[in-house]
Amino acid sequence: SPSTRRLLMTRIAAIFASCLAGCTSPLSSSGSQPSLNDIRWLTGCWETASGTREIWRRSDDEQSLIGEGQSPRADGSVFKERLSITEDKTGLTYTAQPGNSSPTVFRQINTAEQSVVFANPSHDYPQKIAYQLSGSELTASISDMADSKVNNWVFTACQNEN
Repeated sequence: SPSTRRLLMTRIAAIFASCLAGCTSPLSSSGSQPSLNDIRWLTGCWETASGTREIWRRSDDEQSLIGEGQSPRADGSVFKERLSITEDKTGLTYTAQPGNSSPTVFRQINTAEQSVVFANPSHDYPQKIAYQLSGSELTASISDMADSKVNNWVFTACQNEN
């Protein structure tokens, strides 16, 4: 009957829409939206051999990760940036505020067991920011969307946190 056919088509459309939304939504390994707990491996003090540091901690209200980046410059000064990762119902958001510039927001596009990727295709550069923990090394990468212009930093746990 036409009403049965309509009901069947409605159900098929709902299933298709549900699959489409699920296939494009970033999912954590648990099958739900990524949370700050999925990236807790990022917390702590990380440094490169050249002295660049990123320090990540959980905010007092447990609603975000707060980070600070510090990179020594050739002239002896230190470049600093404020970082944060927040969680909402659609996933994770990474905000970077280098120096005294305006904050730039990147949305999480992929999360795996010990990696996370954020993107903002409308930003000039970087358009993607990624972190991956492998053993005791944390690799941070920035790139354009096509990964044709990539910069990597390899961090290990800080020897002292001063």
